[in-house]
Amino acid sequence: MQKIKLLLILAALGILFSCSNGSSDSSNHKEQPVTPAGTTFAQELEIYVPDVDVGDEDYVYVYFAPEGAKVSITCDTDLADFSGEVIKMKEEDTSAEWYYVPFKAKKAGTFTFKAVSGNKIDSQDVVIKPVLKSIIVSSPKTSIEVNESLQLKVATEPAGLTTSISLVSSDTNIAKVDANGKVTAIKPGKVRIIAMAGNDSSGVKESGIVAGYYDLIVKGFYLSDTDFFLFEKDSDEIVTAYTEGFDNPTITWQSSNTNIFTVSGDGNKATLNYVSGASGSATLTANLTSTSGNATATATVYVAKSELLALGDSIAAGYAPVKIAKAITNDDTSLQELDFIEAYNKYVGRRKNASNYPDYVNEFAHSALIGKDIGSSKNIRVRSYAKTGDQTKHLLQKLKPDFEDPVLGTRKGEIFEAVKDADYITLCIGANDILQHATGMTIARNDAESFGKLLAVELEKFKVNFNVIVNTLTSNGQTLLVMSVYNPYEYFKEGVIPSSSINESAILGFITTKKFLELIPVAKDYLTQLNAYIKTVADANPNVVFVDVAETFNAISQDEHYNYVYVKPDMFKLSDLVMDWGRTVPVWFDPHPRKKGQEKIAELFKTAMK
Repeated sequence: MQKIKLLLILAALGILFSCSNGSSDSSNHKEQPVTPAGTTFAQELEIYVPDVDVGDEDYVYVYFAPEGAKVSITCDTDLADFSGEVIKMKEEDTSAEWYYVPFKAKKAGTFTFKAVSGNKIDSQDVVIKPVLKSIIVSSPKTSIEVNESLQLKVATEPAGLTTSISLVSSDTNIAKVDANGKVTAIKPGKVRIIAMAGNDSSGVKESGIVAGYYDLIVKGFYLSDTDFFLFEKDSDEIVTAYTEGFDNPTITWQSSNTNIFTVSGDGNKATLNYVSGASGSATLTANLTSTSGNATATATVYVAKSELLALGDSIAAGYAPVKIAKAITNDDTSLQELDFIEAYNKYVGRRKNASNYPDYVNEFAHSALIGKDIGSSKNIRVRSYAKTGDQTKHLLQKLKPDFEDPVLGTRKGEIFEAVKDADYITLCIGANDILQHATGMTIARNDAESFGKLLAVELEKFKVNFNVIVNTLTSNGQTLLVMSVYNPYEYFKEGVIPSSSINESAILGFITTKKFLELIPVAKDYLTQLNAYIKTVADANPNVVFVDVAETFNAISQDEHYNYVYVKPDMFKLSDLVMDWGRTVPVWFDPHPRKKGQEKIAELFKTAMK
C-alpha cells in the first residue's frame, strides 16, 4: 500500500459510493458517479480506514488506478453516518490517485468498508472505540480516622474502561492513594482523590481529560484552610474549625499579632478582621478542649495591600507541557519536565472546581511568580481565572455579570466582581485567535494565500473583541498590563530542520513539514499585526501598560529558545513520532512556555508594574 500523504485538495471527483444504516430506507443511500462515467475496471485497488472514536469525523480512503475506473464502496451499518461527498487527494510526488469520503462515528462497534472494481476487491474493518464520558469514584464511607484505610471503587460510563485510569491525592500529607484505589489517612483534614484518564488513555479522545472525584474527611481537629488572605477591599474572612471525633468540643481563637489581624470566635466559626494599614502575616491559632481530648490547629493569615487578577489563555493559566511516552523522547528525561498527573493535580483538577478554591493559582503561572516575588509576606494577593484554549470571544463571555462555562460551570458574576476588586490585571489573550488555526485540518486545506485570507478575518474579529475587553477591564481605573504574543515557531524554518525531514509525513494534524514551513510565516505575519494592534490600543489608554513578551522571546537565540519554549525543530525525527493519524503532538512542538519562559514573562510584568 502506497504511503498516504494527507494534503487535502477539495476537488470533488467521483467514485460509486453506497452506504446504508442496515435498513431498506433509500434516503440513507448515497451515490456519486465516476468521472468520466467509468467503463473500465481498476487494475489497482486499495482501501484504508483509521480506527476512530465515537463522535469523530473521519474519512475512508481509497486508491485506484487508472483514473476514471469503475469503482464502488459499500458498507452496511448503523454505527456511522456518511455524507457521500467524494473528494480527490492530490499526491505531490507520485501519480497515485487517492480519494476520501467523510463519515462520522456514532456508536461503538465494528463494521466493514468494501471496495469493488471488477474482480478487484479490498475491504477493511472499522473499529469505533467507545469514548469515556465519566469516571465514578465511590465508597460507603465519607470520613476515616488517622492511619485508617479504605478501598475506593472506580467505575466508568460506558463500563469497562478502567485500565488506563490513574489515581492521585490532592494532598498527600493528609491521605495517599495507591494504584488499586486503597486510601490511607495520614493526618486530619479534607482531601480529594482524583481519578483521571488523559491523552494516552484507551477510549479517551486526545482533546480532552476525564476525571472523577471523591471527597474524604480524615477525622481530627483542623481548619478550613492553612492560608487565609485579608486586604482592604475584602476586610474579613470566615474560618471554620472541624472537630471530627471529639465529644463536647469548645474552641478558643487567637491572633499572634493583633496589629496584623484580629479574630473573634463563635463556636467552630471565627471571623478574621483586617487592621487598617496593616501589612505582613501572623498566625491564627485555634485551641480545642473536649471530654475526649484536646488539640490545636493553626493557619497563616496574610494581609495584602493590593490584588492582582490574571486573565487570559493557557499561558496565563500556567499550563506547562506534560511528560510523554519514553518511546517518543528516546528516554531523554530533559524532555519530560512535568509529569502528567502532577500537571493535572496542580492545574486542571483544581481549576475545574474553582468555586471551591477561589484563590488557587497554578504555581507555574507568571502571575503566581509575581505574587511570590513581591515580598515573602505575600503583600499582593493573586487570583487567576485564565483558562487553556480561550480566545477573545471566550473571555468576553466571562466578563459578563453571569455566564455559563462548560468546564467551570455557572459563574454568577464571579469574574465580573473580581475585576472590580483588582488593583492590577494581567492579560494574555489573542494567541489562540491566530495559532489555533495554524494546525490540523484548517491549515492543511489552505495554501498561503487562502490561509492569509482566513487569518485576516480572524484578526478583524480579534480587534473588535479586544477593544471591548480593554474598555471593560479599565472601566474602574485599574492598571491593565497586557502582553504581546510570542511566536513559538520562530526557529521552525528551512536550514534548522534536517532537509531529509522536510517532505516527511504529518507532524501537526493532517500537515506535512513542507506545508507547515510554507504557512507558519503567514501565521507569524498575523501575530505581528496582532501585537501591533495590542500596542496601539495600549498606547491610546492611560490605564494600559504594554508588556512586549514577543520582542523578548523572538530575540532569544536559536540555541537558547528551547529553554523558554518547547518548540525545537532541529530535534525532528520521523521515527520519534507517534503516527496516530495526527492526533499526537511530540513534546518539542508544544508552543507553551517552559518554567524558564514563565519566569521571564513574570520578570517583564514585574518591571512594568514598577
